[in-house]
Amino acid sequence: MNARTTLLFMVAVAGTAWSCGPNDMEAPKSAPAKESPPRESRLEGAEPGSNLPPVANAGGPYYVEEASSILLDGSGSSDPEGGPLTYAWDLDGDGDFDDAQEPSPSYFGTDGWIEYTVGLRVCDDAGACDSQTTSLMVGNAPPTALTLGPSVQTLSPYGTATLTATFTDPVGASDGPFFGYWIIGDNSYGPLPIMSPYGTPLVESFSFRRTGTYPVTLMIIDKDGGMSEGISTATIIVRTPAPVVDTGGPYVTLEGASAVLDGSGTHAPDGAWVLMFWDLDNDGNHEFHGPIAPFPGVDGPNTHIVGLKACSYDDTWVCMFPETATTTVQVLNAPPVTHAGEDQSVSRGDVVTLTGTWSDPAGAADNPYTVAWDLDGDGTFDVSGTANHGDSDVRTKVFSEAGTYTLRFQVTDKDGDSHVDTLVVTVANRPPDCAAAAPSVSRLWPPNHQLRDVSILGVTDADGDALAVTFTSIRQDEPVNGAADGAGVGTPTAKVRAERSGPGNGRVYHLGFSASDRHGGTCTGTVTVGVPHDQGRGATPVDDGPLYDSTRP
Repeated sequence: MNARTTLLFMVAVAGTAWSCGPNDMEAPKSAPAKESPPRESRLEGAEPGSNLPPVANAGGPYYVEEASSILLDGSGSSDPEGGPLTYAWDLDGDGDFDDAQEPSPSYFGTDGWIEYTVGLRVCDDAGACDSQTTSLMVGNAPPTALTLGPSVQTLSPYGTATLTATFTDPVGASDGPFFGYWIIGDNSYGPLPIMSPYGTPLVESFSFRRTGTYPVTLMIIDKDGGMSEGISTATIIVRTPAPVVDTGGPYVTLEGASAVLDGSGTHAPDGAWVLMFWDLDNDGNHEFHGPIAPFPGVDGPNTHIVGLKACSYDDTWVCMFPETATTTVQVLNAPPVTHAGEDQSVSRGDVVTLTGTWSDPAGAADNPYTVAWDLDGDGTFDVSGTANHGDSDVRTKVFSEAGTYTLRFQVTDKDGDSHVDTLVVTVANRPPDCAAAAPSVSRLWPPNHQLRDVSILGVTDADGDALAVTFTSIRQDEPVNGAADGAGVGTPTAKVRAERSGPGNGRVYHLGFSASDRHGGTCTGTVTVGVPHDQGRGATPVDDGPLYDSTRP
C-alpha cells in the first residue's frame, strides 16, 4: 500500500451516506433544506362571530450543530386584529408549551445527528390561541484539539514504539465510541481502527523491522462519522546500534561435564534485538546460534578459547555492526571412578575372584592407568600394574582364617588423579559335622562288670581341620547300683560299665559329646551304647531313656 492509498469508510448518519478519503474528510456544515411541515393550527377560547384567533408561525425548519445554539424565530406569528400576543414554546417534544415564553428563544443542540420537533403556541388578549410545529435538526460536530506524542521516537529494528493521542469532542462521551486511524510511513502499518472511550487516550504500539524514518499520521472519527479537522503527526526513527558483547566468562568445568556458556548479558544500548553466535573451537567460525551454548569438557587439565559474535538485525537478515569477544574455558582433570566389585561372603580356603573396573570422563585420553590392590585388608597395596580404559583387573585370593577383610582397589590416571573403592570379604569357618557320629563300640558283652573305653567316630570337618572331641555327659536308663557306671566326661574317651540289671530289659548308655575345629566351629551330638540282657530274646537292649547320671554312684 502506498501513500496515495485512500482510506474509505462509510458512516450512515441520519440517513445520509458519507465517503471520506485523506483529502476530503469533512462533514457538511448544514442539513439539506427541508420543506416546512404542514401547519397545525388550533383555535382555543373563541366563539363564532366574536374575536378572531391569532396565527402561530414557528419558523424553521432549523439546523444547529451539537454543542452550539440557535435562535428560534416565532416573530412571523400574527393577530388579525393587531392585538398583542403571548408566546409559549415546546422545545422538548413533550406536548407542554412550558420551555420558553419569548418570540425568539435560544436552543442548545446536545447530540447529533438527531431530528427534533419543536412547537409554538401564541394567544391573544382575548384568550384565543393557535399553535404550530416545525423540525429542528441537531448536526454532528467533529472531534477537535487532537494531540499525538511523543513527537519523535528512536528505536532499533524489531523494537516497539508506543504512541499516545488525546482529543476532545464538543459533546464529550456521547459522541463515542471514537475511532483512531493511523497511517505510518507507506501505510504498511495502517490504517488500524482503534476504539476507545471518551477521555481515555488512544494508545497503540508498532513494531519495526527495518531501519528508516517513519512519519505517523492520526485522525480521530466519532460515532457519527465526524472526522477531526486537525491531523496530528509524529516521527519514528529506526536505527541499529552496535551491540555490547558479554561472554559471561571465564568458565571452569570438569572433563566429562559441560560448561554452560551464557552470553545473555549481550545487548544493544537501546534494547534492540540482538542475535548471537558462538565459536566453540576457536577456528574463527561462529557456528552455534543462540545466547546459551554447552561446552563439553573433553580432556583436562586444559584451557580452551571460545568466541561470541553479536549482530543487530533488520528484516534483510544482514549482520549489522557485528561485535566479537573471546573468553576461556578451563577444563579440570576428573579422577577415574573405580568399582572394586560387590561384597562377598566365602568360607576359609575358598578361592575369591576379584574384578576391578573403572570409568573416566576422559576415557582413553587418560591412558595408561595404574591399578593396585590391597588384597589382605592391611592398608598396603600388595599388587599393581598398568591398564587401559575399558579394561578390567582380575585377581584371586584365598583366606586361611575366618574374619572380615576390607580390600581396596585403586586406579590412577595419567594426570595423577586417583580413586579408591573398597569391598568387604567375609570369610566364614565351616563347623564340624556331627551328623554321622557313632561310638567306637555300640554293644558291650559279656556283662562282666568291667569299664570299657568308648570314643567318637564319624565326625567330619569340611575345611579339613583337626577336631577335638570331648564327652559332655554319660547317662543310662537303669539305676546306678553301687559304684559309678560311667566316667570320662570332659575327656575324649568315655568309660562305661558292661553291666545290666538281671530283672531288666537290657541297659542303654547315652553319651553326649561336642566336637571343635579350634577355629570356633563346633557341633554336638549323642550316641548310644547298649548292654543286652542276654544272648537270646533279650539280645537287643530296650532304651528307656537317659534317666540316670552314670557318673554318680
